[in-house]
Amino acid sequence: MTMTFIFLFQFLFPSLMDVPAGCRLSSTIVDIEEVSGKMAIQLLDEKGDVYKEFWIPVTSRTLTLAVDDLPKGDYALEFFHDANNNGKMDKNWMGIPTEAFGFSNDAKVFMGPPDLKEMLFPVNGQTTITIKSRKLL
Repeated sequence: MTMTFIFLFQFLFPSLMDVPAGCRLSSTIVDIEEVSGKMAIQLLDEKGDVYKEFWIPVTSRTLTLAVDDLPKGDYALEFFHDANNNGKMDKNWMGIPTEAFGFSNDAKVFMGPPDLKEMLFPVNGQTTITIKSRKLL
């Protein structure tokens, strides 16, 4: 009885059975100077809203994060290395970050973080990106 129902459902509504799987993003952060603390990573949607956030222990000079079941679209990724595990991006007295950070497309910083449009990249199917970790001081 169950097999008959499944067959009839597939026959009558084939478009419902062809729901595509979500996209997969594999991002690698390279050039991590200190093997300590955590990497605070935010995946932003095309409006700049946080889609997902991750706090991943840093156990080597390279870190890879895979995010499955993403809807097709444009995203940006930003991170900072919380090397001392205090839960925040440390800055000096002038407001300049003293911990490493990075942005998708290795977008450049000038007097603050880059514009969202400089960080956006398309995710469609399997997408792989690499971002360099960098420090200003």
